Amino acid sequence: IEWIPIGTARDNVGITTLRTYRNHEQPDLLETFYEVSNYGPETIKTDVSVYVDDQLVHVDTLTLEGLPEPPAGDPATQPARAALPERTSVSRNFVQALDRAGVLEVRLARPDSLAADNRAWAVVPAPRKLRVLVVTEGNPFLDAAIADMPLAERRFIRPAQFETEVPATADGVALYDVVIFDKVAPESLPAGNYLFFRALPPLEGLSEAGKLGGQRPIWWDDNHAVLRHVNLDPVVVFDGLDWELPEDAESLIEGPSGPMLARYSTESHNMLLVSFAIEHTNREFFMRPAFPIFMYNAIRFLGSGGGPERGPTRPGATLRFALGTGADAATVLTPDQRTERVQADPNGVVRFSGTRRVGVYRIEDGPVGRDRFAVNLEDRHESNVTPPGVFRIGANVKVETGNLIRESTPEIWRWFVGAALLVVMLEWWVYNRRVMI
Repeated sequence: IEWIPIGTARDNVGITTLRTYRNHEQPDLLETFYEVSNYGPETIKTDVSVYVDDQLVHVDTLTLEGLPEPPAGDPATQPARAALPERTSVSRNFVQALDRAGVLEVRLARPDSLAADNRAWAVVPAPRKLRVLVVTEGNPFLDAAIADMPLAERRFIRPAQFETEVPATADGVALYDVVIFDKVAPESLPAGNYLFFRALPPLEGLSEAGKLGGQRPIWWDDNHAVLRHVNLDPVVVFDGLDWELPEDAESLIEGPSGPMLARYSTESHNMLLVSFAIEHTNREFFMRPAFPIFMYNAIRFLGSGGGPERGPTRPGATLRFALGTGADAATVLTPDQRTERVQADPNGVVRFSGTRRVGVYRIEDGPVGRDRFAVNLEDRHESNVTPPGVFRIGANVKVETGNLIRESTPEIWRWFVGAALLVVMLEWWVYNRRVMI
């Protein structure tokens, strides 16, 4: 094996993170966070401009220190070299008033070796307070937990009403931002965001395996938005479900027998599944701040479409979105102004995999509020364009560096041409000798 390095460029400054958040207490305020990284050896001073719908709204001037030069030689003999940073970064956070939907763009002012990470976009939804529907036979704990939340609407109904009397859906999509099912599950589940307590939605891959007795949470992801500031140390669950979940379900709380809280998403559903009912826990949960904080986090997370933890859509990823009832195709407008017609599957879900460029993709006949998608590079490793000094396979096998790219077969055709020429000349000589005789 011979390693042929191509290119020597090291100068690259890129946008490695972009996130936007609406303030849930003041929905008209938009918070923007971005990070810019320098991968080159020179100190860079550059302007970073923020646009909303192509209108300049904010400018920052950043100074990014250059990387120290690595020592010469084999990294295997220089442990200090591996500890050198691969980039220097500066982040900024600012809040602005934005009382409408829009496309926010962060743009670097200087050209460099990689243009794809010099711009990043975010599709910002319109400000709104959430509408929450609770399907239950009656639960004063849920009522008390969401009573003081800043919601546009909160409504409690019985299970029979969800199926027959309440217009909870339109074109196969839930009309409420979040629907909570307390110990009940519907016969069918329209597209939407759901929180289930001690019940499983009627979806493939989800099944009940039995009942569980007293359990304590043994692990939970307190960095996740749903469990932030939620203390589960004193919580005991007296009665819960033992269930089978799909492999791609994300466990947020683990008990001795498996997940007690899981997040599961499909193309048209975003769900939080709780294996127990609120009243089947000890007072340290439903009578303490942990429960209303959990409800606030869960409703905010689901109502925002899954929260910022979803991360960016990167080039090459597949866009998935559900169409309204009766639609069987959608037209996608790419950032380079090409249009592509994409057919929906039997469930009305469209999958578009042609995200080869960064930028904003628009669904010309898509559902309102879900008709634009931002595709950003946002990859700290891809933004590092510096070729490595030494290439290794495993821990000990060093691949030697070649100087030229050689073709896979030797150029011996000249010898064959020369031999053929000699044969032709010999035949010509023999022919001429016969004519002379």
